[in-house]
This record gives sequence, C-alpha cells and structure tokens, in this order.
Amino acid sequence: MDTMGDGGNTHEDRRASNGILALSFKPLGDTPKVYTDPVMIEPNSSNRWDVDTESTDGDENKKRGNWSNQFDFILSCLGYAVGLGNLWRFPFLCFKNGGAVFLIPYAICLLLIGMPIFVLELYLGQFSSSGPLTVWRFSPMFTGVGIGMMVASSLVGIYYNIVMAWALYYLFASFTSKLPWQDCGDWSSDTCITKLPDISGCNTTLQEVAYPNGTCYNANGTLLGVYNDTLLKQYNITRSSAAEEYFFNTVLQVGSGLETFSDLTGISWQLSLCLLLAWIIDFFCLFRSVKSSGKVVYFTAIFPYVVLIILLIRGALLSGSLNGVEWYIAKADLSKLRTPEVWLDAITQIFFSLSASFGGLHALSSYNKFHNNCLRDAIIVSLGNCLTSFFAGFVVFSYVGYMAELQGVDIDEVAKGGPSLAFVIWPSAVATIPVSPLWSILLFFMLITLGLDSQFTLLETIFTGLLDAYPKIRKHKVWVHLAVCLVLFGLGLPMCTKGGLYLLDYVDSAINGWPMVILGLTELIAVAWVYGAYPRYKVIFLRAIEDMKVMLGDSLLLKITAPWWTLCWILIAPVLLGVVTVVSWILYKPNPSYFGEVLQWLVRFAIVGPIIIYPVLYGIYCLIVRPKDKTFIRPQRDWGPSLVKHRRLVTYDPNFVTDPYHEEMGLTTRNGKETPSGNVNVGYVY
Repeated sequence: MDTMGDGGNTHEDRRASNGILALSFKPLGDTPKVYTDPVMIEPNSSNRWDVDTESTDGDENKKRGNWSNQFDFILSCLGYAVGLGNLWRFPFLCFKNGGAVFLIPYAICLLLIGMPIFVLELYLGQFSSSGPLTVWRFSPMFTGVGIGMMVASSLVGIYYNIVMAWALYYLFASFTSKLPWQDCGDWSSDTCITKLPDISGCNTTLQEVAYPNGTCYNANGTLLGVYNDTLLKQYNITRSSAAEEYFFNTVLQVGSGLETFSDLTGISWQLSLCLLLAWIIDFFCLFRSVKSSGKVVYFTAIFPYVVLIILLIRGALLSGSLNGVEWYIAKADLSKLRTPEVWLDAITQIFFSLSASFGGLHALSSYNKFHNNCLRDAIIVSLGNCLTSFFAGFVVFSYVGYMAELQGVDIDEVAKGGPSLAFVIWPSAVATIPVSPLWSILLFFMLITLGLDSQFTLLETIFTGLLDAYPKIRKHKVWVHLAVCLVLFGLGLPMCTKGGLYLLDYVDSAINGWPMVILGLTELIAVAWVYGAYPRYKVIFLRAIEDMKVMLGDSLLLKITAPWWTLCWILIAPVLLGVVTVVSWILYKPNPSYFGEVLQWLVRFAIVGPIIIYPVLYGIYCLIVRPKDKTFIRPQRDWGPSLVKHRRLVTYDPNFVTDPYHEEMGLTTRNGKETPSGNVNVGYVY
C-alpha cells in the first residue's frame, strides 16, 4: 500500500499480478488525501482537463455543464428506462410465461444482470464525465463498443419517433365529437366488424342467399352479415375491429409486404408531417442539452403515472376487467420455470427494459457532479422501472378483459403485445365508453410523453458522443443538434411508406436481440477483466469499485453492495449473457422475407461490427504511427475525472496517467518546478 504524508514519505507498492496495470493502494477504509496547496492554473486548450472554477449557473464542470439538481438526473433516467415497452411488452410476457410465476425469473435477472450493468454504466459516465464514445479511454481498444451503442441509439431514435408520429396522428384525430374508429368507414374492408354483424339467419323468402362460409347476402348481392360464426372460422375468415382497420388502412396504409425497395413507396403525407412535428419537439426540448430536457422531464416523466392511475381506476369499473387481471397475474403455472424460453425472455426483458448498453446511461451520468451518489440513483431507477412495468400490467389487462367480454371471446384472442395494444386494443376500448374523445386525448398524450422521455436520452446519447469526441464543435452545439435531427428525420421517412411498418419491425427485431447482449457482455469484460480485476488479501476486488469509493467516499451502501457488484461484473453477468447469446443463436429463425433477412443482418453488423473492426484498425494505426504507444489496452494518460481537483483524489499510475500537478497539463506550482506533493507521476493512491 501507498501512504503519502507531508514531506518525504516511504511508499510500499502492491502491484497488479497481471502485469498490465501497476497500481498502489491504501488500506481499506482510509480516506484519500486531498491536496490543498495553491496552484496557479495556466489555461491549456490542448488537454481535456478543466479548471476547478464553477460556472455562473452553479455547474461544477463549466465546459460540459451539469444537471441543475439530482432530481433532474433521476427523472431523466427513469423516463429513459420507462418507455412504451413497459406498456406493451412486459405484461404480455407475464401472460405468456405463467402469470405471476414470471416475476420469479424476472426478479432474479434484475439482481444478477440488470442492476449490475445499470450501476456500471452510471459509474463510468460520472467518473470520467464522458459520453459513450470517449468513456473507453480506460481501454481504447473497446471504443468500438461505444460506436455500436451510438449506432443502436440512432436506429432506435429513428423508429421511436415514428411511433410518436402515430400517437400524434391519433391525438389530432381525437379532437372530434365522434372518434373516427368507432364505426367502419369507407376505409375499411368487408370483414370489418360493423359491416359484418351477427344475424339470426338468412330469410329465403326475401331471396337472401346463405353462403357456405357463414355469410348472408340479399338478392342484390349486398353483404348482410354472419348467420353462422363457426362456419366463418372454418373458412379462416376473421372479423376485424374498426380500430384495427383504421390503424392499418388509414394511419399506416400498410401494403402487402416488404420484399424489395420498390415496396417503400406511397409515402403518407399526414404521417410525414406528424413525424416532422415530432422531430421539431425533440429539437426544442434538447437544444440546450440537459439544461432544457432536465426541466421538460418533470412533466414528461410524471404525467404518464398520473394517466396510468386514472386509466386503472376507469378500467376497474368496466365489466370483465377483473377477468383480465386474473389472467395477467393470478393464473400461475409453476411448470413454466422448467422451460428455457421463460428464462431467456426474463433475461432479455430485464436487459432491454433498463436500456442497458445503448450508451444513454453513460451520457446522462456524464453530466452528474463528481460526488453524486450514482449507486443510490441506479438502485432507485432500476426498481422504479420494474415496478412500473408490473403496475402497467394491471392497467393493460383490465381493458383486455373488458374487450374480451364485450366481443364475447376468450382473453387470449384479444391479448396482443406490441403496437397493437396501444393503437388497436386501447382505442377500441375508449371508443366504447362515455366521453370517448376525452379519454382518447388523454391516452395518446400519455403515449407521446412516454416516447419523448426515451427519445430525449437516445438523442442526448448521440449529441454527447459527438461533442465529447470532437470538442471543437461544442461551440456550435445547437447546429449539431439541428443537423442530427434533420438527418434522422430523413432516414425515418421510408417508415412512413406502405412498407414502413415492415421496415420498422425488421429493424426493431434486429436490434432487440443478441447484438445488444454482446455489447453488454463486451462492456463487462472490458471493465472487469481488462481495466483491472486484481487480487488483494486473497479476495478479488475491482478497480471500478476503487474508483467508486473516490466518488462516493465513505458510503455505507457501497460498502454493503461492493462484493455483490464485483461478483456480478466478473463472473455471473458475463456468464449469463454469454449463455443468452449462444441460446439465441441456437434458436434463431431466419426471416421468411429475403429482403428482411438481409436488412436485419446489416443492422446487426452495424452494431456488433465495430467491436471487431475498430481494434483492428486502431492496432494497425498504433503499429505504424505510434509503435511505442502502450495505451492500446491500458488506460490513456487522460483517463479519469475531468476536473483537476478530482483527479487529485485518485492515485495515478506513472506508466500511463499524467500527474495532475505536472506541467504537461498546463499546471505549474508557485515556483514553477516542484509539485506540491514533491513528486511527479507518483502513481494511483486510493
């Protein structure tokens, strides 16, 4: 261990056994020495360290800015994690996987995978004040992971705004005395339910003709209705609701499929305008980065909870709602725990519901003040997100039960996940209750705010990554934001065509699978095994834990949970994510559409490819241009806290990190030669 006092002190080094990192430590529980010797700051624009003076608006880091307060950050994280998937995916996974039994693997995966990765990403961003592209200074060969995260966030940001455009379309259509999807209009097919009602039978005396498929026509060939529903089903004829046909035929104008680029035609100008409006909202909410989005999120993160509570109360008063809730939670099937698919669903759901490995958590936490308790925040947001998913299930299935009773069918015939819930089942339900336009406005405004929360962080991930990687463009931040929004708007226009729904589904399916799991797995390996897992006192400790001690100080919560995070980061989470990846490959089913299969593999390669391509190219560059550079795997000299006063709390390794008192940083002491510590590059000391 390394002790430092006044004047000349002895140093007792304990080095890392792997030979990659040479580190030195103080005994457990010791507080790091904070240097208070006055230094004169000489500005040096060539380095990334910031002087220690706060900005006029109270920001600790005046170059990047900070959250105005901790609540801004917590609400932004919660809004990012709680999205549309909490409404239309989790409840139906419970329905599919044994009801309440699914909560068992879900909770286990939260503790073993979800929460550890959440904590890890918040720590990395806050400790280094870096976004998803530059946080990899601790091991530059893994920068490809950050590129993959940026690509994934960009793609999700494109189609998330498409869903917001759908919600905006419905919101505008709701400002009427009668909702347009209450009855089958001219836009509907002959199988729309109000065009195909049940009738008692065909009256031959009136020259009505009974067809073998159960339908009845009059003498003029006009369809009258269905006289035998059983015969109708035998002929595979399904009556569709007015809301379903309105969504697919009017809003989306869906074509027959997506086999070639020629199917991406027939763009909907109404949907395109809604998409443009969605991007305009995004831009004005984010043009001042976290300073503006941090205030908007007070409304967009809290309002959905208010509406969900109102919808739950209204849904509970509807007939059949209790049947739906019973199907959701009370129908427990313990045998499901023996099937691997249930555990696979639980792992993937907890992984994606927390938005891990998309880079957004790095971006959000990079604007925290250095000593913010990110561990506490991670636990609050993780638990809050999962409880929200569970609560949303009661809201969803109260309306599913109501619709099943209204239509006289089994619940499993009504229960559908995905966009069909938000844009078919719920619109059908609200169209049947009094003052339906008001309920519709409330519903779709809630969906818009849910989408905005997630979209804010997806875009902030892109902005932060670019501005950190190219700091010279920071002074043109507003124009960068505008350019990104315009580019992504243009890339989203093909999803407003007749083949747009298929395109969106292909991209979404490609992203939300093993590519994101591989990003998370690689991130864990980078931090736990490359950045530094080292033995001390015959117990494995992580360098990441030591970094967290510098940020959080004498935190009881960290002392209690540190062994758990260490075990999960080093062993449990990587193994489980590796198993998920292999099982996903084994169970992989190709897309029946050749065009869709090729497109999905291109998306997967765009996300995972940089993990392999970047280190190869960077390695070649180092061999040719900087053959003596040893920072390919090791931390770069500028890795660590952004502010000088915080870099002095951390111990610096003379092999790869610049001493914060050294002249290289543009800092000199009063005599211009000797550092306050009496040493240069004294090594990391905790």
